[in-house]
Amino acid sequence: MSARPFEIRGGHVLAMMVGFFAVILLVNLLFIYLAVGSFTGIDTEQAYQKGLGYNDTLQAAENQRELGWAFNVNHEDLGDQLDLSLQIVDRYGNGIEGLEIEAELRRPTDAALDRGAAFTRYGGGRYGASIPLPSRGNWTLRLTARRDGQPDYRWEKRLWLN
Repeated sequence: MSARPFEIRGGHVLAMMVGFFAVILLVNLLFIYLAVGSFTGIDTEQAYQKGLGYNDTLQAAENQRELGWAFNVNHEDLGDQLDLSLQIVDRYGNGIEGLEIEAELRRPTDAALDRGAAFTRYGGGRYGASIPLPSRGNWTLRLTARRDGQPDYRWEKRLWLN
């Protein structure tokens, strides 16, 4: 008695097609589950109100350019914290004194990891702060400088921390 050679029949082709599309469907469902579970859907808080004030934002940016301030920011990654040193000078290179400076270290993918810090004044337009680092990776550093009776000066930089 000899064994019959294996033949691919219609039932086999149907099973392969159903299996192929089932794998595709399961992978897509997994991606959807992971995407919905890891992103809140909120990209910008109060986006509508901010959109209404967009012209004010453009005017504030123009006023900031006219001031002619320059930020020189250095950061040192100490593993569990980020040390920041900052010098702010006017268009003539003179250090700007008397500013209240706040730092916000923002995680683009998880707002729960955002951290803030206030800077200490060292004189000569120099300031320093330390911010705890909850994890490594891509961060956005936002600085806001304030002086009584003047509009806020804002500065932003992307950091990659290994």
